[in-house]
Amino acid sequence: MSIERRTVATSDFDVAVATMRSVFGDVELQRPEGPTTDLAVRTATSTELAATRWSLAGVGGGTLDRHESPAPAVLTGVLIEGGLRIDADGTEVDTGRPFLYPERIDSALDRVDMANMAVSLDVLQSRASAMTGGRMREVRFTGTAPISPALDVVWRDTVVYAARTLESLADLPEATLAARSLADHVALMMLRTFPNSALEHEDEQRIGGARLPSLRRALQYIDDNLDKPFSAPELAEASRLSLRGLHAMFQRELQVTPMAHVRRARLAAARAELEAADAAAVDVAAVASRWGFARVAQFTAAYRRAYDESPKETLER
Repeated sequence: MSIERRTVATSDFDVAVATMRSVFGDVELQRPEGPTTDLAVRTATSTELAATRWSLAGVGGGTLDRHESPAPAVLTGVLIEGGLRIDADGTEVDTGRPFLYPERIDSALDRVDMANMAVSLDVLQSRASAMTGGRMREVRFTGTAPISPALDVVWRDTVVYAARTLESLADLPEATLAARSLADHVALMMLRTFPNSALEHEDEQRIGGARLPSLRRALQYIDDNLDKPFSAPELAEASRLSLRGLHAMFQRELQVTPMAHVRRARLAAARAELEAADAAAVDVAAVASRWGFARVAQFTAAYRRAYDESPKETLER
């Protein structure tokens, strides 16, 4: 299984349309009134996973029909910058959070910068079957937004990690097993992040353990108290689990410790504040303190590891 990487940059509208169709399927873009269309696309694609980062300016909107996609897959989106409104049969998708693409959409675009991740439907169904003991071979997603706002952070991190890893694997001569393992991991995280029939089946089958309800209670507690200090024992109590049970649940379901997840969520909240702030009116130290980082140096180091730039660079940008 080969991994293909491709980079396209064009100011030609017709080339832009052809490029978007080659990546996403049946795409139509509104022809701009002015002469300028700027599209930049970077993709890394295997047979089971596709990571795409694209930016588009000069086009006001378009449509996408997933029934005509190149391969059966579930497509997710994370809006990085710009304005994006998506309408699906009269229902507006919340693009301020990570989202699943409905089958057909109409969109309004304003200098959009997007990250997309597509996971093979076969891989998702295989993972759903494993989750449910073979009882759920045809998985169905029942909503477009993550189950909890705390899982927004999990999915954003998953998209970044998977895109970087897939691009790195393209440079290796024998990457088949690694690429398949990566696709399986992303499929599992998607099934744990977005509402779907496999999760509903798990909830129905669990008697007494209530593993996923406990996770949801934990994530809700994190959301409600993100700007307040709390400890792992307090989180365990809110989740109705022992401390050991809390750690085991987070490691099993999200592959991270509870407080490491809290730190990631607080970093994401700080980043959102810095991106929306007036650089002349906001102090990085104040933002760090507001989101639970007592030392600016510690905050800056963690922020740079997470986002490849300093808080000051985000604020000034």
